[in-house]
Amino acid sequence: METLGGTFEECTAYKITGVDHGYHRGREGLFIRFYNDDGVNRIFITKAHFQKYWCNTDDLNDFRRFGQNYGKKMSMIASIEWFGYNPANSANLNDDNGDFSITIHNEDLVTHPRKTYLELRGKVTMLKEDGKTPVDPIDMTKLKVVTGGWLHLFDRIDYYIADNKIDTVRKPGIVSLMKGLASFQTDKMYCDGGWNIDVPSGENTLKENGFFMVMIPMAMVLGFNEDHKSFVYNMPQKMVFYRAATSVNNVFQLTDDYDKNKVKIDLRHVTLNVPHVKFDLEHTTKVRNEIARNCKYELKYRRWFYNSIVPPSGEDFTWDIPVSYAKTKYVLIALQTYRVNNPIVDTSQFDFCDLENCQVLLNNNVYYPHEPLNLNLNEHRCGALYNMYKRFKASYYSKDDDRQQPLLSYHDFLTKYPMIVIDCSHQPTILKETLINMKIFFSWRKPLPANTIIHCVTIVDDKAIYSPLTSNVFHG
Repeated sequence: METLGGTFEECTAYKITGVDHGYHRGREGLFIRFYNDDGVNRIFITKAHFQKYWCNTDDLNDFRRFGQNYGKKMSMIASIEWFGYNPANSANLNDDNGDFSITIHNEDLVTHPRKTYLELRGKVTMLKEDGKTPVDPIDMTKLKVVTGGWLHLFDRIDYYIADNKIDTVRKPGIVSLMKGLASFQTDKMYCDGGWNIDVPSGENTLKENGFFMVMIPMAMVLGFNEDHKSFVYNMPQKMVFYRAATSVNNVFQLTDDYDKNKVKIDLRHVTLNVPHVKFDLEHTTKVRNEIARNCKYELKYRRWFYNSIVPPSGEDFTWDIPVSYAKTKYVLIALQTYRVNNPIVDTSQFDFCDLENCQVLLNNNVYYPHEPLNLNLNEHRCGALYNMYKRFKASYYSKDDDRQQPLLSYHDFLTKYPMIVIDCSHQPTILKETLINMKIFFSWRKPLPANTIIHCVTIVDDKAIYSPLTSNVFHG
């Protein structure tokens, strides 16, 4: 089988919409159409696969019947309903550097992590410079919610199945921003989660009276939630949220006479909305029998690791990443000068810093990209950087290049969100089976400004196996 815009796992988890007979790359077979979060996608089943696993026939009607029956088997979901889970103790939701957890205790559940979303509600209050006079209503033209800003409320988010930590993300605000800029085709579907590039309005999540409500898909926060498109059977789960100490300065941008006002965020309600899945009788019986036989279920996903550094001023810098991972596939890099914890600028935007070159070296063996970029912003010689950014989606999601439109225009990419997106997914065998030592080489055409921070998101493969019968989870 080959996939066109989707995977076999996606096809099994979503509703079949149609079957067509046709040819792909010169081979005869069936195109099965199905809906997923990106819209309509297709999976291609070759004639050889059909003859091997169904019946040895050239009858077109048999092809069609096969597709219809295949679709019926895949459409085994009877219902999906979202249930809200809240922290056991809501008293510390606003404690700087505090933490709270949300637990799914019921072990007799089938959940769909990819469709889980986080709901945040509360109130923003603003006082004038004297610290006493309230600002009400808030002028939304002077207080801007930066793109993805609400996730800066958290310093870290951990996800557990049973007592095993499956995934974690540090600095989810900056990590989800960098990953989203590289992944999204449009951010309109995330405007209620605080994204405002295509829909530039902070009022999507915040009203002038200070009340806010944010709906954040966990698939844009944790690699596990994005990649695991199937279900989790009969396992206790938990998410732990760690509050950030200086979050307000990164959530909002204050302009004009608001820049000296004091802003406070009162987080009042946190709900993790988790889909509970019920199958038809046939598939329910199948899953129960598998669990009774102590079948193991595999979880394959990618983790997003965050590192940052404030390099010394100069025209060259080598960053030796202290923690290396065996299956590094992608490296996302962005620079910010005088932005972090600075509410008078847009903390969601990046700076080009007159970058000339950036390369990743793995195990002192292979450079990515192989050739120096030789960038020159003054001469508008930055096409290679934008091309690397555009190619990310096709590589990361294994989809056709022509179908993947970038979120950012070339101009916005260079002036607002310059990123270095490095694809390390094609590696020689010597790298695939060993621990990775990673160095990143930078060069600038003029000395790097002071107070510049380099953000790096390293995306690596991971997997785990769990047993619903014993509630055991094994990594590796």
